[in-house]
Amino acid sequence: MNAYSCENSRYGLQSPLLRHSRVAWPIISWPELREAFIEWSKRIAGHSDVYRERMVSYLDRYLKEPITGPEDIRRVLMECNRGRRHLQLGLRNLARFLEWLGWPEEITGQIKKLVKVDKAGVDDEVPSEEEIVRSLRLLEPSRVEAEDTRPGGRVGPRYLYWALYNLILDSGARLEHAIEVLNSWDEKRLKACDDFYIYVLGKASETKRQPYVFLTSYTVQLVREAKAKETGQKLTRQGATSYFKRHKAVAAKYVRKFVYSKLIALGVPESLADFIQGRELKTVGARSYLAKLELAKQHYKRYASYLDELRAKVRLTAENNQS
Repeated sequence: MNAYSCENSRYGLQSPLLRHSRVAWPIISWPELREAFIEWSKRIAGHSDVYRERMVSYLDRYLKEPITGPEDIRRVLMECNRGRRHLQLGLRNLARFLEWLGWPEEITGQIKKLVKVDKAGVDDEVPSEEEIVRSLRLLEPSRVEAEDTRPGGRVGPRYLYWALYNLILDSGARLEHAIEVLNSWDEKRLKACDDFYIYVLGKASETKRQPYVFLTSYTVQLVREAKAKETGQKLTRQGATSYFKRHKAVAAKYVRKFVYSKLIALGVPESLADFIQGRELKTVGARSYLAKLELAKQHYKRYASYLDELRAKVRLTAENNQS
């Protein structure tokens, strides 16, 4: 019996979890399935919060009316002009969810056959070192404060955003994972490794992994100071994206591309660069995983040294943090 068997008694004979056994093509009522789908996405599929929120947003928008047959699936797809890929992913995951509930493959297979996912556009843009240096100068907290002429200086948690940007530059972590590190910062998860640190995030899902976040001493100090200065502040993906854009800094996703490009340029093997950035998708044994971690530590030293030189160009050093 799965975790949602209790839903049957809640809805009685009209339960959307049982309806498939009564008709050839089920009535798919998204509002009735929504809560259970979200729990499945969290606990079973392991989707990231951002991925799940986008899917649910599009399903909320386009599945207001019940789906009673293939023609309704086609109609929904035709109605969506922007963000089609998010809707397509939502519908295919809805089919997977229904399979998990026990719906027959003849029906869920029809949904998958009707819903083809458009390929994501390839974005090969990698910012230059000069652009990263410029972004660091633009986001430095004292400069942000000096340039904000609004009453009360409503610049937001500038120290946390500054730590966030440097954290992404250190690790190449995804924005959502970097935010999670800051929002749930725990010194017990921080492991010292020579001249840098590894934060054990332990984030792993079906599609995205980030078990370890590599950090320089400079950024660890920034995080500690930011958490002390802006106690209780929580960052969000939307807030961080808007803040970086408002201050004309290179977007977080492109900083991630810069990190990967620089790791490769410094001679770090692609498999280890993937590992450092949480792009390792294949399941490996615990022993092999630990071996890869040790290799990643050895290679990361080169990148940490490079960041020292990069920050020196912006006149950013550990001593500056004290000011």
